[in-house]
Amino acid sequence: MDPMMQLLMLHPDLDQFSFSDAMGARPLSSEDASSLASLLNEAFEDGAWTSEQVHEKLLNASDILQVYGVVEHGAVVATASARQDESSFPGQGYVHMVATGLAARGRGLGRAVTEAVLARFAAEGLTEAVLETDDWRVPAVRTYLAMGFVPVIRDHTHYRRWSPVLQAAYRPVPASSASVVKDPR
Repeated sequence: MDPMMQLLMLHPDLDQFSFSDAMGARPLSSEDASSLASLLNEAFEDGAWTSEQVHEKLLNASDILQVYGVVEHGAVVATASARQDESSFPGQGYVHMVATGLAARGRGLGRAVTEAVLARFAAEGLTEAVLETDDWRVPAVRTYLAMGFVPVIRDHTHYRRWSPVLQAAYRPVPASSASVVKDPR
């Protein structure tokens, strides 16, 4: 296995999730494509999302059950997608493309869209969900841990990688610290 693959997390019990938990998250549609592309460009430095790509890779993709978002003043400010990747994660839901805009971070919106995705998986009869994340996304990992996700060790290098991530995730966050964490690479 590739030692620099993303870290994997598992939620082993989706029975607790319902759409009432989703704090303003709603299904996104074609009308949201342009705004969603803008959010994804802001949140992920490695892509140049367009409305067409949003349609192709998310809204109309055969492996995406639904894209959820929080919309404020006509703009998508947080998103997550419910994906089923049967070739890599058979029988499990895959939490995909979780993103929150810079100005909206620290308000629980990433959790809200993730809860909407987990509720969708529960409604589909799935009992487990997975997600992949990066070592430097400590605020996201903190949220996922609070939601009941647990780290999965994929190979021997992940012991070394998870240790500092978990130490940072469980360290108290000073009230004055910024919620924005940049990729150190």
